Amino acid sequence: MKRDSGKATFGRVLTTAILAVAVAFAGIGTWRIVKLRANSGERIMRLDVMKRAADRGNARMQYEMGMVYFEGKRALINYPTAREWFSKAAEGKCVEAYYPLAYLYATGLGGVGNLNEAEKYLRLAADNGVPEACYGLATWLEHGVEPAGGFRVAANPEEAAALYRKAADAGLLEAQTAAGLMLSRGIGAKANLREAMRLLEPAARLGNARAQYELARILEAEDSPARNVRAAIRWHHKSAAAGYVPAVVRLARAYAQGGVVERNLDKALWWWRLADNLGVPEAKAQCESIAKEVTSWQITRIESRLLAWTPQVREEPLKDEDKPELPLL
Repeated sequence: MKRDSGKATFGRVLTTAILAVAVAFAGIGTWRIVKLRANSGERIMRLDVMKRAADRGNARMQYEMGMVYFEGKRALINYPTAREWFSKAAEGKCVEAYYPLAYLYATGLGGVGNLNEAEKYLRLAADNGVPEACYGLATWLEHGVEPAGGFRVAANPEEAAALYRKAADAGLLEAQTAAGLMLSRGIGAKANLREAMRLLEPAARLGNARAQYELARILEAEDSPARNVRAAIRWHHKSAAAGYVPAVVRLARAYAQGGVVERNLDKALWWWRLADNLGVPEAKAQCESIAKEVTSWQITRIESRLLAWTPQVREEPLKDEDKPELPLL
C-alpha cells in the first residue's frame, strides 16, 4: 500500500478488549493504530489546510482528518468524528481508510457496532493488499466466527493460510508466526517444516512463547529437516519460562522420563508443580508421584521458588527497519 512521505505511519498505541464481539475476535491479539508523525526536518500539514482539502472531497485528506481524531495527538480523541471522516475517505476509495473503519465498526467506537460492515471493510483492505487486514481476516477464517446477532464467518483454513502467508511475505511478524504454525501442522496447506521454521524463528527470537514452543517441536521431531534436540530443549525452556503451558508440560515429562534430557526429578518436580499452578489437570498426580522419590528439603525449596515465580519473556531488540508500519487488527 502506497504511503506519502511525512504522513501517516503506523505503530502500537492501543490494546482494546473486544467485549460484545469477543468470540469473533478471539486470537486476533493487539490492535495497533496509526500515528501522524512528521519525518525529520519536515512539517506536519496544518489542520485547517487539511480540513479545507478534506471538505473539498480529497479522500486522502479525509483519511488524515479521521486519524487526527482517532489517534488523539493533534486534537482530542473523537471516535464519531473519526468515523465520519473515514467513511467519506472510504467512499472516495482511499485504501488506508478501510482498515481503521473496520476497527471502529467492530468495536462500536464512535457509533453502533456492526460486524457485517467491519467484515466488508476488512475484506476491502485485504483485497487491496493491506498486510494487517489479511492477517485480521485470516484470524476469522482460520476457525470461523459466529457470535450473537446473526453475524457469521464460515471457517476456511485454506483461505486463512493463504492470507497469513500473504501478510507474512509482506513482513508482518504476527502473520509469519501464524503462517508458520499452520505450515508446521499442515493446516490449510501441505506441511512444510523447513519453511515453517523460517517463518517461526523471528517471532521466537523476539520472545513469542507459542512460536518458541512450535519451533522446538519441529526441531525435536524425528522427520525434522534440521533436527536438533539440544536446541529444541533450549526453546522449550524459553517458552516455559514465559508460562506457556504446553512447553511447561513438555519439560516436566522430559525431566521425569529422561532420554531427551538427563533424568532429573528435582527439575521434573519443579515443572510439574508449575504446571499444577497453571491448571494442568494431570500435574497434581505427577507431583504426588515424584514427591515420593525426593527429599522434603527439595520439596520445600521448590515451593519457595514457586511463591516468587513470575513469567519471563526474553526478547531480542527489534530494529526500526523490522518494525511493521501498518496497524494490526
